[in-house]
Amino acid sequence: MGGGASAGSTGSASGWASAGGGAAGSGSTAGSQGSGVVSGLFGTEVSLRLTAAAPSRKAVYVPLGSQVPGMARACDLLTVGYQLGDASQTMSAKPSGLARLEGDRLQQELARQNGDMQTQMAGLQMVAPEVTSLYFAYFDGYQWRTDWDSQAFGGLPMAVEVLLEITTPPRVFRPGYSASSRQPTSQSFRLVVSLPLAKAIDTSTLE
Repeated sequence: MGGGASAGSTGSASGWASAGGGAAGSGSTAGSQGSGVVSGLFGTEVSLRLTAAAPSRKAVYVPLGSQVPGMARACDLLTVGYQLGDASQTMSAKPSGLARLEGDRLQQELARQNGDMQTQMAGLQMVAPEVTSLYFAYFDGYQWRTDWDSQAFGGLPMAVEVLLEITTPPRVFRPGYSASSRQPTSQSFRLVVSLPLAKAIDTSTLE
């Protein structure tokens, strides 16, 4: 288990958007935008985002900051993230449901710098409302830790641990069902994703 932490997750749904920092580490820059944003992974206990080059011939490219609806992008870098709770739960002390965020990296970074929560949350969608707890941990090759910043550490974690809990709503009452079958049931799952191209980094020496 990752550092012996529990699977329980709390905090607002906007926690990852306010985390700051440019997800960085693999060395590919954002081009002529001059923002210094590069690809990599940034994560906390309750949220994870990954930025990577994802050029598309179907995408419409516009100048950074242009307010264009749809799939308009300012660069080839795309950010994909996961967290507990969607935009409707921004102020919730106990968000629930697995939400996925996808958006142009430079536009996301500009919105973060300007405190534009609406733009940051525009690409956030609920994908699994039955998830009631979510926890991430990151293995640097020496120990597990509860946060990761590719820009600060100079690379990717060797593995990412995902702990989640799924709660099934109670069954509709039917004659013959026992009382226990009408109660919510929860199951916990653990997944460790290995990143083969990552190298061991003793992050304790970088703090």
